[in-house]
Amino acid sequence: MLILKHRLPWLIGLGVAIISFMLLYIGVSLVLNNDLTIQNIFAFLGFSILAGIIVSLMLIYKFHIAATIFMLGLTIGFIQMYQAFWDGMTGWGDLIGILTLFIWSKIGLALGFVMQFAYYLYKKLRP
Repeated sequence: MLILKHRLPWLIGLGVAIISFMLLYIGVSLVLNNDLTIQNIFAFLGFSILAGIIVSLMLIYKFHIAATIFMLGLTIGFIQMYQAFWDGMTGWGDLIGILTLFIWSKIGLALGFVMQFAYYLYKKLRP
């Protein structure tokens, strides 16, 4: 029987993956009213699983600041994606929405690591 040493971070990562997949699926299929292909489903699964693994690994390695900022970036990205879906029904809303999600997730990831490194330097260099 496989016993995971760090159960809570993997459960949080699984939650992030499930929620992000559901938000992507609902956004594209219901809000945009697009037919989904198997490629769309695999792309949504890939992004969601990757986001969940990133959060889990950050929590396992005790990068709590980076994990929080990354999840905040994902949240802002999903909000912006839905705004683009609702506002941009002229044909570019779907592409702009997905791109804003990816951009905000990358911003959250990069800013999270920068802030985590700054916190590390602060702890290391303070007298």
